[in-house]
Amino acid sequence: MSEDTLARPLQDARVLVVVIDAAASVRMAAAIAGAGAEVVVCRTGTAAHDAIALRERPFDAALLDAGLRAAVRIGLAGALHHCRRPCLHALVGTPPGDEVPRVTLRTGPLELLPGDGDAAALVAAVVRVAAATRQLRAQCERTLRLRTEARPETLAQPEVRDRVDAHVQALARASGLSGRECSVLRYIAQGYRYQDIARALCISKSTVKMHTINLRRKLGASSRFEVQRRIFAA
Repeated sequence: MSEDTLARPLQDARVLVVVIDAAASVRMAAAIAGAGAEVVVCRTGTAAHDAIALRERPFDAALLDAGLRAAVRIGLAGALHHCRRPCLHALVGTPPGDEVPRVTLRTGPLELLPGDGDAAALVAAVVRVAAATRQLRAQCERTLRLRTEARPETLAQPEVRDRVDAHVQALARASGLSGRECSVLRYIAQGYRYQDIARALCISKSTVKMHTINLRRKLGASSRFEVQRRIFAA
């Protein structure tokens, strides 16, 4: 890692700062800019929404003032997520009253930062949020690619269909799937819903769910998306 990267850990990052207090927003912006980031400072929810909507370049992290009304914070969090390149955020300051648990659940901040924290701690928090944002974007890109690969017109191509079928068989053998679980796995690979799989196999929807739970356990997958990802990455 170069000395420049260590000295400017936010180089090429774009950060949104939505802090009501002018002095605090300037102080935070200076610290983040000193770490190499491009900083956009807003003091109202409306201005922040406008900055997000411009989308000249997606933000890599955002700092939202905990003093903003909850509805404004939630709206901003939704706006930051409402695109193919989402951005995660941290809350700055102390939410009024006993609001912290509810705010955490509804807006999902990765950090809860004191409003008067030192510059090093602030930069470190923004670095963590930006890194989590990059991981989320990579996951979104994989999901988009998976959805493209799993489209009926794509799977109808003989070479794709044969490749997917070979991967399903390999996973089934390696994980000891039963014949019925293997059949369900083939339909999951093609993006079918539970009711569609049940109709195709002439079994109940609850039975399909049971087979799906069993094959996920055998494959060590936490979700249907994870099952599909393993099929296409095999």
